[in-house]
Amino acid sequence: MKRTLLILLASSLFAVNSFAQVLHAYDGNKNTYNYMIYLPENYQDEKAELPLVVFLHGKSLSGTDLSRVRRYGPLSALQYGRRINALVLAPQSQGEAWKPKKVNDLIDWTIKNYSVDTTRIYVIGMSMGGYGTLDYVGTYPKRVAAAIAMCGGTTLTDFSKMKDVPLWIIHGTDDAAVPVENSDKVNQGILAAGGS
Repeated sequence: MKRTLLILLASSLFAVNSFAQVLHAYDGNKNTYNYMIYLPENYQDEKAELPLVVFLHGKSLSGTDLSRVRRYGPLSALQYGRRINALVLAPQSQGEAWKPKKVNDLIDWTIKNYSVDTTRIYVIGMSMGGYGTLDYVGTYPKRVAAAIAMCGGTTLTDFSKMKDVPLWIIHGTDDAAVPVENSDKVNQGILAAGGS
């Protein structure tokens, strides 16, 4: 039993160490968010362009400690051995709601500095990040291949720009922090705008 636990511990340490080798943190940005970016282990600048996954966290991960963006979401999954053959961009809000323009500026920077397949940009977010995801999709719909918004909503009132973007909106009916009606409103707005 002890030997099995030791092997599991050693395996998990190896996974975390190999993950750390391809995770870069950038802070001190003046015009955009601080962020972490994950590069697959086989990533090289001269290789083929890769999809970009943008993860917008919820309010609980806001602040100035950039390591917090690894607590849940894609970076957390990667720490536990999940393989993602894409670049993963995880910005950190200092507490304010996500601003689509600032997210877009960060995506532009990533495209300029890494090999990104601009036809495969995916935005996902939870809670405040769910709001940020739908606000981004509604502001820059042609930029997004698909998006997932978990337990969020939107500050936008025009749903017509979202109707052609593949969306997966996930929300629990017992959510005490963000009412499920916020997601229902988005769904109804998209349907009313001619979406499916």
